[in-house]
Amino acid sequence: MRGKIKKKAGALTAAGILSLSCVLTAGVPSHAEAGGLDLGDVGTIIQAGAYYAQAKAQLKEAFTYLDTTPEGQQEVLQSAEANAGVDDDPVLLERLGGIMENMTQAIGQVDQTVYDLPYVYFLTPDESFNAACSMGHVMQVNRGAFSLVANDDELAVVLGHEMGHGQAHHVAKANMHRFDRVQLAKIGAQALGGTTLAGIVAGGLYNSSIVHSDKRQEKEERSRCALMGVYDPFPI
Repeated sequence: MRGKIKKKAGALTAAGILSLSCVLTAGVPSHAEAGGLDLGDVGTIIQAGAYYAQAKAQLKEAFTYLDTTPEGQQEVLQSAEANAGVDDDPVLLERLGGIMENMTQAIGQVDQTVYDLPYVYFLTPDESFNAACSMGHVMQVNRGAFSLVANDDELAVVLGHEMGHGQAHHVAKANMHRFDRVQLAKIGAQALGGTTLAGIVAGGLYNSSIVHSDKRQEKEERSRCALMGVYDPFPI
């Protein structure tokens, strides 16, 4: 079973679409075929729902593998590095390592699960200010983040915020929620005779805007910062 999950997860990372929505069209009539909803379509709608449930279960398995296992973590890391590029600056990497170690210890004071799957991280050559946590506790920090803060303590607050998302598994949850919205909308649209579902999104390895658009998740993450005694001035 693990081999099957890993194979599916590898296919997702290779395609670079972990922020994805699977398109389920089998058994769902187009407008031309159905001419709108009638009683004859009820069985087809039920069939579409069954496809949806099966696909969701498979996607959840793959996300769980990527988000909670060391093997999945390495797949996410490799895909993220290939997508964003890697900066090997030894000075910045040493600073980043120190920040990550300190933040892990701080989080560990209130959440021991941080040690179940220790965070891995890498530096990108991007000069813009950004840091993000993907599935599997994979932290990506842009080179530019170091030049736009006064000191490492300020950057630690930003990384702590992102690690809060990682502790709450927000990226995996956000992707599953997006899958739900898109597929339920598609079933409804097809049942009413629609032929196209706008908004099918295939993103990169992760899409931090998905997480940050969820106010409930942001509130939850800020509460974690408060428990660590950290004021979060960077709700990014």
